[in-house]
Amino acid sequence: MGIADLPFSKESAFPIKRFIFILTLFISGFCGISYEILYSRALGNIIGNSFVLNASILIMFLLGIGIGTKIAHKLEGYLWLIEASIGLYALLFIALYPSLDAFFYQVLPAGNILLTILACALLLCIPTVLIGCSLPLFADLFQEMIPGKIFDLSYMIYNFGASVTAFAIEFYLIRSYGIMQTLAIILCLNFLSGLLLVGFFRKSKTVRELKDSISFPPRLLAALCLLSIASAIFQLLAIKIAEFIFGPFHETFAMVVSLVLLGIALGSLLSRYLKLSFGFFTISSTFFLVLILALFQPLVFRYAAFYAHFSESTLIVLKMLILACFMLWLSIGFGAAIPSLLTSDESEVAKESGHLLFVSSLANAFGYLLMVLYIHSHFNYGQILLIILSLLALAAVIYDWPNRKNMVLVSIALFLGLGAYLSLWNENLLYLSYKAFSREDTLRQKMGEYKWGSQYRKYEDVFSINKVGDQEFFFINGYISMALNSAAEYMVGTLSSLVSPRTQHALVLGLGSGSTGSTVTQVFDKTDIVEINPVIVEHQDDMKEHNFNIAHDPRAQIILDDGIRYLKNTPQKYDLILNTVTSPLYFSSSKLYTVDFFRHIKSRLKPDGVYTTWIDNRIGEEGFKIILKSLHSEFKYAWTAMIRSSYFLLLCSNQPIALHQQEAIEKNTVLKEFFMNKHGRSLDSIKYAIVSTDTFGFLDEHSETQNIDLNSIDKPNLEFAMSALSPDANIDPFKHYLEKNYSIEQMRAQIPADPLKLATHFTQLQSNSSFIKSFIRQAYQADPKLGQPLEARLLREYQLAWEQHPSLETGKQYAQWLERYRKKVLANQVWRKMFTLFPEEGYVYYKMSKLFREENDIQNAELYLKKALDKSPDNQDYRYTLAEMYFEQHRFLDSEEQLQTLLKQAPAYHQARYRLGRLYYFQEDFDRAEKSFAKALSFQKENELYTYWMGRSLFAQKEYKAAKSYFERSLKQDPESKETLKWLKKSILSEI
Repeated sequence: MGIADLPFSKESAFPIKRFIFILTLFISGFCGISYEILYSRALGNIIGNSFVLNASILIMFLLGIGIGTKIAHKLEGYLWLIEASIGLYALLFIALYPSLDAFFYQVLPAGNILLTILACALLLCIPTVLIGCSLPLFADLFQEMIPGKIFDLSYMIYNFGASVTAFAIEFYLIRSYGIMQTLAIILCLNFLSGLLLVGFFRKSKTVRELKDSISFPPRLLAALCLLSIASAIFQLLAIKIAEFIFGPFHETFAMVVSLVLLGIALGSLLSRYLKLSFGFFTISSTFFLVLILALFQPLVFRYAAFYAHFSESTLIVLKMLILACFMLWLSIGFGAAIPSLLTSDESEVAKESGHLLFVSSLANAFGYLLMVLYIHSHFNYGQILLIILSLLALAAVIYDWPNRKNMVLVSIALFLGLGAYLSLWNENLLYLSYKAFSREDTLRQKMGEYKWGSQYRKYEDVFSINKVGDQEFFFINGYISMALNSAAEYMVGTLSSLVSPRTQHALVLGLGSGSTGSTVTQVFDKTDIVEINPVIVEHQDDMKEHNFNIAHDPRAQIILDDGIRYLKNTPQKYDLILNTVTSPLYFSSSKLYTVDFFRHIKSRLKPDGVYTTWIDNRIGEEGFKIILKSLHSEFKYAWTAMIRSSYFLLLCSNQPIALHQQEAIEKNTVLKEFFMNKHGRSLDSIKYAIVSTDTFGFLDEHSETQNIDLNSIDKPNLEFAMSALSPDANIDPFKHYLEKNYSIEQMRAQIPADPLKLATHFTQLQSNSSFIKSFIRQAYQADPKLGQPLEARLLREYQLAWEQHPSLETGKQYAQWLERYRKKVLANQVWRKMFTLFPEEGYVYYKMSKLFREENDIQNAELYLKKALDKSPDNQDYRYTLAEMYFEQHRFLDSEEQLQTLLKQAPAYHQARYRLGRLYYFQEDFDRAEKSFAKALSFQKENELYTYWMGRSLFAQKEYKAAKSYFERSLKQDPESKETLKWLKKSILSEI
């Protein structure tokens, strides 16, 4: 008699056999979630990452698994075959994967989204249904080994396996083996699972009397549906918030999924051993949501405070701890739901659990659709937490109706949740960029600079125009780009057009604010602009002052699609292709830096066409080397243009590059007037941004790049490098290469290099960067007579720009450069002239107020400052200056009124806290002064003024020891301060 023929009873289920069964169940859970991750990434690499396609893949998984759980009981005795079939299907998927690309882009009609979705559904229906069958059948088999209530134990083991998967897939397997080899490893595990089942647990199908149907009370199913909808909404919300804080990476997604599955496993464990009810988990989850609303801000500040104490390799531990504080108990509550609802004997565990899992899966799919199609677009994230709280409260009431105690408890939770949202929740934290969370002082500084944001949401995407300081920034899904009014993006479009062999047809990948694409549109006969995000396309009119009103330009065609998908579909050949999508720091964008993508680019360029893409300091040394080496695998020539000291444009081609369109660009009246009026620049100077005509030479000088792996779709090494970046990441070796190899004489062969114009261009960048100054020094070395003439030349250029193109920007630049060179009288004359030309501009009134203040004409200074505020009532700098003016006049009540108004607008404006402290100090209200200085110090801990005045406040209250410590801190920042030293001595003597 063989092992498979052993009697199947409790007595025969010896420990080794139980261990093998548990191992097999763990492996099945490990494999189940693996396929969801790997199939999604593999298909996304073929058909793109648009929302519609991503949503269809996820919903197919939810529905397929739901159907599988529903029909699982009909397949009792065939679990081994199901596990083997899952692996066999994966093997077929790998074998046919190269043909899928041809199928989607040659067999199916180009651009037909519905047929693409249907094809994905057909591809995934078999494996998802089979995966759904596994858990109920494992529970049924386990129940016969260990009679009694066993589903919760099976559910726990299965989800522990799945939780481990999410980590192993993202942090080890894909990084080591790539997507396809990882899929091959997983299918081998499935075959192993099937072999273990057929070797140890295969038996004839048990003949039992089964109930015709499984019936659960309607209120119980309704409660489960509400909880499952809340679960789906919360999981998507957790992913979005994690992206905003940790960064929009695949590893962020993996951490959230892993914790959700771990929570489900722990929930099953608690349900089994503590016998806690569905009602307990639901009600406790409502109170946990109250804690999230109340403690979210302190939690993320703790993350920022601890960030610097963790290395790149251990930072994942900190992130997981923060995420666990945010979401683990809710995940436990969701995980405990189904085990706590099953009947006590579980006589038909496969059928009962399958029915509940089916209901839960359908409700999950509905919750996902509800979140992405409506809730996410209409509510902010704090409000969504309140919606989840309300759904859970309703589930608790329905489950135990008419239990009044539950009604009272959930009412208290709802009341506390609303109070926490109104008084403690800080939505603005989510719009600072994930880079702001790398240091506590940086986070506080960013909060202080953030003024307001116009947020737009659609599906799973968030786009915002953020007002930070005096500038507006473009924000998308946790990533913040550069200022909208910066000249940089227009320079990218102009420089790219400058080297294009013709101006017939251009392709721009990424619409964003529209500034780059619209610049290209001014030069080319026709420009196609591809954007994946519908919310950005829909709100182009909100940025029309920054994009030449591109949405209504007949020369521009805006196409809503994934860039890779579009390149595969279009037959068009282009003179220029410009990649202006978000940085590879944003995980979806990293695919646009793979050798596969560069190959697609090359196939869509004309033989002498040019491809341009950008990089910046934040991608780090390893990230830069990966990108450059991957580019060089497909392109022979590359130039580099420096947009700013930390921002570069790479211009690539397989034919020698040249300034083909120099004359056409310099004669373009629209761009000429735009650059002069808005940025005070002449078009003929932009070509001097090119600082290298041999960019790939960097690879020859750095032999270690030979050991760098290329970035590919299957093995996205760049994405992994981005997720491991430190806050101090830079591309200094490349900058040193540019600096060392730059030569005006050599550049003259490609670019007319006038030392005076070159020095003028780099001086106009207004940077204190030693890197930029090195290029100015080279200009001086080429023409030693530049010194004084350069200053005169710059002033003359700004003067001509102001006289020939009088605008707010040219006037500001001319006046500011006059002030820089200490020509105060002339500068004041320009400001006064601007006042007569632009009487509606608040900024001009503000500058006039400063002039009157310098002349001691306080009455007019106040009058003009109030007029500036009338025109720009939300300008915090104007209001702060008015409060400061009142303070100097000892009009303390008026000053306090302005400061309190300012703090209502911007609670993180720490200068206002400091000024309030000074005000209270001079009124001898030392206690309130101390509190105000303490709040200011919470934003800037080591500010020498804040610590000094905090010491003064404490000294006035005779707290000499505490005062001494603050004076000592102030002296560390400003050791030369005689005033601080005097008060330090006083505090020491007073303490004695």
